[in-house]
Amino acid sequence: MKTTEKKSSLSKISLKSRLWLAFAFTTFFPAALIFHYLTNLFPITGSVIFIVVSLALIGWWFIFDVFFSILRIHNKSSRIVDSMEAIGSENYVKNEVERLDLIFSTLSSKVKESVEELKEVSHRTEELNKAITQKVNVFSTILQANILFSKGGPLEEILQFLTERLKGIIGAGAAITLIKKYSGDNYDIFLHGINLSNARQLLESGEFANFLKIKERQIIDKKHKADSIIFLQNIINAKNIIVNPVSLRDRVIGFIIAGNRDDDFAFSDEDCQIIELFARNTGIIWEHQLLAKRVEDLEIKDPLTGIYNEKFFFVRLQEEINRASIYQRPCAFLVIEITNGMDYEHKFGMIELERILKKAVSIFKNNIRPIDILGRIQENKIGVILIERSKRQSHYIGTQLKEALSDSFKDSEKLPVRFSFAVAENPIDGTTPDQLFERIQSHLNEA
Repeated sequence: MKTTEKKSSLSKISLKSRLWLAFAFTTFFPAALIFHYLTNLFPITGSVIFIVVSLALIGWWFIFDVFFSILRIHNKSSRIVDSMEAIGSENYVKNEVERLDLIFSTLSSKVKESVEELKEVSHRTEELNKAITQKVNVFSTILQANILFSKGGPLEEILQFLTERLKGIIGAGAAITLIKKYSGDNYDIFLHGINLSNARQLLESGEFANFLKIKERQIIDKKHKADSIIFLQNIINAKNIIVNPVSLRDRVIGFIIAGNRDDDFAFSDEDCQIIELFARNTGIIWEHQLLAKRVEDLEIKDPLTGIYNEKFFFVRLQEEINRASIYQRPCAFLVIEITNGMDYEHKFGMIELERILKKAVSIFKNNIRPIDILGRIQENKIGVILIERSKRQSHYIGTQLKEALSDSFKDSEKLPVRFSFAVAENPIDGTTPDQLFERIQSHLNEA
């Protein structure tokens, strides 16, 4: 149940005004009335005395109202201060006004202390929010990088993304990622906030050989001075530099470099931890890409058709060219193309084109010798290495294959499937797989 406290009209008048009213009613008005009667020689009757006494009582009413107002403030303030145990017994004074002054001084100091504490809490909260935002950005970046990797994104795109995000997260003026190429001793370079020409000076510097020997984090700032990376100050135009190796099983495969030109600056522990985390993820992504590349190099079969893929097929073609050259025997290369394969893909989708390829491969296998070698070339081409076959013989085989394929697909209700073929022979049309395929491609384009 709510209670409403009714306030008198005097509560709307300021304390100073009430004191002036009290003075006026207790002193000024009675004195003025009596002075008026005396100077005019009017008799002072009982009604005059009643008026004087009434005015004085009204004045004293004002005085008591002011007094009780001060007393209420005093009591309330005393209870607040006593609850905070802010005034000890040694500071106790009997005079209420002096005690009220002491109370106000104590409350004022407490308010100041509370304001300072509030500022400190606000500052800590702001720092905490920044730290949380920074960590969220870090984990978000790592997650996005792994999503890009899982989707088969190129290593270059992923490392450039990480380099750009690292610069923003730690507030660096420039960020560079050096990562070793899969073959050889060269390095790929990814950067943000610095010109490529300036960054390449690192690779061309005479200090680069010693730089590659760095095994642990190196820092130059107001707290650290690593002599091994001083030369980087001019190259990346930075006063403060941090270099973190990218390691993989105790082998350094790259470096992450960040720097800025701020005065009186020191890299925080959080900055070091973030760069270390980026370095670890860079190493993991690099290793996974390396393993994927090795697996790809080991694959020799096309997953759709089961025959050799293009890469291994051309390796086998080079071997047969070499063998034919040594023994002075013919070696022909035949390619049959689904001429309207792209039309099928656009109209009916990739699945329909794959169905045609699978069926075409089975027809090939039934119409060539076991010693001949099949391989899938590009999206809609099938190649055959015809061992010890001349160009004339291969052209005849190609004609037979084309007829067999056309007969198999002549009842297609969707769209007639058209085929074309071309033949090349070593060494008449070329001595390398690329030369032979280039000759075949020109004939297919003319068909």
